[in-house]
Amino acid sequence: DVKTQLTKLKEVGVDGWLINPQTPVKADLILKQMNEMNIEGPSLLNDVAGVSVEILADHGDYLEGSYTATVYIDTESDDVLQVQNGYFELYGEEMNFLAYDVTAYDAVHILAEAIEAVGNDAAAVNEYLSTMSYSGLTGTMSFDENGDPLTGHAIFKIEGGEIVVQ
Repeated sequence: DVKTQLTKLKEVGVDGWLINPQTPVKADLILKQMNEMNIEGPSLLNDVAGVSVEILADHGDYLEGSYTATVYIDTESDDVLQVQNGYFELYGEEMNFLAYDVTAYDAVHILAEAIEAVGNDAAAVNEYLSTMSYSGLTGTMSFDENGDPLTGHAIFKIEGGEIVVQ
């Protein structure tokens, strides 16, 4: 329950809202309570609240005009569609967190490629990552000398019940 915090923020008249839940369940709770309290819809959402199919289905009207940012995924690409269809065939439901699902998919394939190339040695894998370029579901990425991914994010807006890249 977050009504106490929402009440305090509503009373001071905040200019905008950043909704930053860690799970869709928490996002659902926060958005339900905000809506019940007649708090005008949030303007910024984290990727958990902003790109969840379930959250959009349950709160799309309330979230109209809200923004989020997450990794860009070409949802029309054959590879992404193949993974989504395979998931549906296996589990009988849609992927709920596409951004997390496809980045996890890419991460497993990146690690497999690195281990296949240099063996099961953490230092060698780290070195390999700093020199590789990988083309996957989230696009093409490479890694810096610290092993951090060099990839892009996109801004999305909820418009007409859809998550639209800006």
